[in-house]
Amino acid sequence: MSRSFCLLNAAVLLPLSTLTPAHAALSPYWQRVTEMQAIAGDQGVAAKLEARGPIEVIEATWPDAYVVKAGSCTLQVSIVDAPPKGEPMPGPRHFEVRVGALSCP
Repeated sequence: MSRSFCLLNAAVLLPLSTLTPAHAALSPYWQRVTEMQAIAGDQGVAAKLEARGPIEVIEATWPDAYVVKAGSCTLQVSIVDAPPKGEPMPGPRHFEVRVGALSCP
């Protein structure tokens, strides 16, 4: 290899090696999966539904709105944006689960 070729590679590759990997936003499919997993594992959801039996359904009813069913009870749950920690950065959505009203006939 020629010396100029090696210097050119070093000039191009060295700056690239200092970059950190970027995190891209999730596709709608994986965003929904992430939200449903967060709902199923949320302590507030468990506190309201655990005594009613296992979760049978998590249904998306509107963007950022879900109904969780356990036994004969339904629980309204919403997804809200979490405040950014530090500098806002591109990447997956940061959110929190907000537990709403429980309805048991």
